[in-house]
Amino acid sequence: MLNYCQEFQAAMERSTKFGLNVPNYKIDSNFRWLNDKRITELTSIVKMGIDTSKKDVYAQCLAIHLKMLPIISDYLGCPIFFTIGWLDDSLENKKRFYFDENFIIDKLKNGYKENTINIHAWLTLPSMEIIDIVYLTTQAIIRKIPSKFALKIVAKHADESIGIKYKPTLVGEDFLRKIGILFDC
Repeated sequence: MLNYCQEFQAAMERSTKFGLNVPNYKIDSNFRWLNDKRITELTSIVKMGIDTSKKDVYAQCLAIHLKMLPIISDYLGCPIFFTIGWLDDSLENKKRFYFDENFIIDKLKNGYKENTINIHAWLTLPSMEIIDIVYLTTQAIIRKIPSKFALKIVAKHADESIGIKYKPTLVGEDFLRKIGILFDC
């Protein structure tokens, strides 16, 4: 089984294979950017950076992660990679937001015309730590969990995830541009 670092490198290669612009990257898996203090501060920064009502966070992972990427990068002092992929939920034996290369090929050829897209995004640090601002809040809404569980972020090393494994498929936002979801102003 591949670890997150290997999967991330494969996502970089896949992005390049499909002619997508990918950010320069250097992996430093021996360093950790996140600790308890930074995660607490990061949660406060996220709450200041976005409208924190659950309905405004629900299903907005692309927009929220794109908006927060430069803010979090500045706060942590490191490059951050916008990562698109899916989640392997071993607790419920589900592939959440799953898509494959056929989906990528089709969307790059034909664009995307729907109002919503069933893919997931998160942020990856050079240490292979991940930050997911939206997933837990979305699950709280779907499962009708009280609001005290809303806007809790996932912030940890990707290989330390229990139950949910993050599966990077593409890196960078160029895929969203090329399929007509993201426009530069």
